[in-house]
Amino acid sequence: MIPIFRIKTKSDPGKGASWVVSETPLIIGREKGCDIRIADPLVSRRHCQIMLDEGEVHLQDLGSRNFTLVNGKQVEKCLLHPGDEINIGQATLVLTQTSPRDSNVPDITDNPSTVTLAEGDVIYLSNSALKDFEKSGVTVTDVLQLFRASRIFSHATSLEKLIETLDHIIVDRLHPQCFWMALVEASDELFEYRIARTETSSSASGPPEESMRKSLEELRGFLVPEQLTSRSRHGALALLIVPIFFGTHPIGVIALQVDAPHKPYDEKDLHFLIALAHAVAPFFGAIEKLNGLEKEVEWLRAKQKQSLALIGGSPAMRRLREQAAKVAQSPAPVLIIGETGTGKELVARLIHDLSNRVQGPLITVNCAAIPTDLIESELFGYEKGAFTGAHERHIGLIEQSGGGTLFLDEIGDLSTASQARILRALETKQIRRIGGKEEISVDFRVISATNKDISDGLKYPSFRRDLYHRLRAVEIRIPPLRERKTDIPELAEHFLRSARYLSKHPLRGFADGAMDFLDARSWTGNVRELKNSIETAVTFSANEFITAEDLQLAVNEQEAQERPISLEEVQQRHIIKTLDYCRGHVLEAAKILGIGKSKLYDLIAEYRARGILHPE
Repeated sequence: MIPIFRIKTKSDPGKGASWVVSETPLIIGREKGCDIRIADPLVSRRHCQIMLDEGEVHLQDLGSRNFTLVNGKQVEKCLLHPGDEINIGQATLVLTQTSPRDSNVPDITDNPSTVTLAEGDVIYLSNSALKDFEKSGVTVTDVLQLFRASRIFSHATSLEKLIETLDHIIVDRLHPQCFWMALVEASDELFEYRIARTETSSSASGPPEESMRKSLEELRGFLVPEQLTSRSRHGALALLIVPIFFGTHPIGVIALQVDAPHKPYDEKDLHFLIALAHAVAPFFGAIEKLNGLEKEVEWLRAKQKQSLALIGGSPAMRRLREQAAKVAQSPAPVLIIGETGTGKELVARLIHDLSNRVQGPLITVNCAAIPTDLIESELFGYEKGAFTGAHERHIGLIEQSGGGTLFLDEIGDLSTASQARILRALETKQIRRIGGKEEISVDFRVISATNKDISDGLKYPSFRRDLYHRLRAVEIRIPPLRERKTDIPELAEHFLRSARYLSKHPLRGFADGAMDFLDARSWTGNVRELKNSIETAVTFSANEFITAEDLQLAVNEQEAQERPISLEEVQQRHIIKTLDYCRGHVLEAAKILGIGKSKLYDLIAEYRARGILHPE
């Protein structure tokens, strides 16, 4: 009994259709008169024929330009056996064998319906691609690959890593011979090619930039077949072009090219690539946002450091910045002397930030704010059970400053006993926790600050001379604001920018006369008082500009909220304000104050010696 051989379609479209092989050749090609018609530009008009001869199935290539492949190998003529696969263009056919009694397969001689490309046509993938995706023939394997791709994309933390991942996925799935990926630059007009390579194609002529631009402008992908004719060979090219976009924001475009006899691209490849582009697009947006946030953080850090960089262009501030930068490179202790509100902590932070200890901590200790009976436990720490309430070990502030800087603010307010222990820690760089038995070595640098002139042993006899000399290996004196009034406009503008958020309406700056008001004040509270006054004025202001009246209300409010001060400080402030009111006329001020001019001259000399009053 003679078996029946059939040619059966294995690929879409028309999957499952079959033709009986007989002594009459089955002509396969693109033209209408062919027995098996495949409307594919990669298929020649009369591509090949299959026929039965003495019980054997023969295949003969009819001089096709794009070759005939049998089981993946190019052939001109060969014998076919059941199970052999024939690749012609995008179509895959298979030879089957059945017994006549078992064959119930209808004899289909008309060509199956097809949605493959007519010559010169282009398949466009529009924004309705997601609806078409379900019926695009994409396999479960493709869906799983897209799912895995999304997971891999989520681990990319940089643009380079995301592009590298996308590159690997495309090459692994689509095996392009030419591959271009371009990202849109800031101008939205120029391409920046992040991937541009040709692997094995002898027909590469550079990226199809015009088509890539069209794809990006219209936000749609397409598949373009092109005839290839050269002296050395004939064939066809298949070009896939797909945009990457997020919403309506263009990100980039991908272009892939393959030429026969390699497997040409089809609609499934187009759908897969556009789905991959949809999957990766949000990650481009996320990384762009992340990079923007990182730049913003860097900007904020830079602005923060700028705010800590001692604002002011006066000669006194320039000298102070130069001195701070110079001592920052030295491990020597620094003593900062300045009135309340001059920015002693800012100077200490600047020295720390410019030193080689910047990676370590800056531990600030306000010696005036810690009760005398607690200062020792706070500085040196304690062991569990060292005293009632010591339920666990506590690491002291000196130990916490290891590898960094210990800033002792208001050092002049330390008790004599605490001074002795700090002196020993400075000399030995070792401490012992309260209740502890072991000496602990700590690598720290000390910067201290005071608003008192502790160098005067007569006025401050309780401050140890040996500790003073240990602390002041380098001494920095910060000038009060009244000695650098040329810095007031710059400081005022800075504080206004920082305080704009306090206002319920836009603020454009200072009104005429506002700077004159600021310049006329003595600012006994220095920069801190100026800052607080401007912040308060911002909340008071009902106009676009801060006026002198706003500032006066702010100053009055600040003075009303000040902490109680000593009679000596009240006298100092009152005398200085009276001198300001009298424009420095001592006789007139003495009359208002009700004291003799000699007494007032003595007080003025004392205030100048102590740095409270600037010499005229």
